[in-house]
Amino acid sequence: MGLIDEQLADDATMFVDGDMSASVESVTYTPPGNNSPTTFNAQVFREPPAEIEGAPRGLAPVLRVFIRNHATLGLSAMPDRGGGTITVAKHQGGATSARPIDSVISSDAGGWMVQLR
Repeated sequence: MGLIDEQLADDATMFVDGDMSASVESVTYTPPGNNSPTTFNAQVFREPPAEIEGAPRGLAPVLRVFIRNHATLGLSAMPDRGGGTITVAKHQGGATSARPIDSVISSDAGGWMVQLR
């Protein structure tokens, strides 16, 4: 691992520290096939609702979640957007539900930013 990768990994620690950000909460990632769900802290960003592709008047909440690249405090491999889900509340403090991973927005040695629908 190079110096930049080490710095990104160190920085990711702060992104998912509940004392550093109010947007950190516990989420559960479930890979396709409902095998071995994993619960960890992640930073959750709630965006305004956006149009649903193919539905002229449909809107859906957009959630972006930063997942730390770590074997025990996050995930050690990129989350699977082909059937993987993250269980999180649509509104902070609300009821949780499993939401499919729509896309991986960015990735580096520190972690992944994924978009949920």
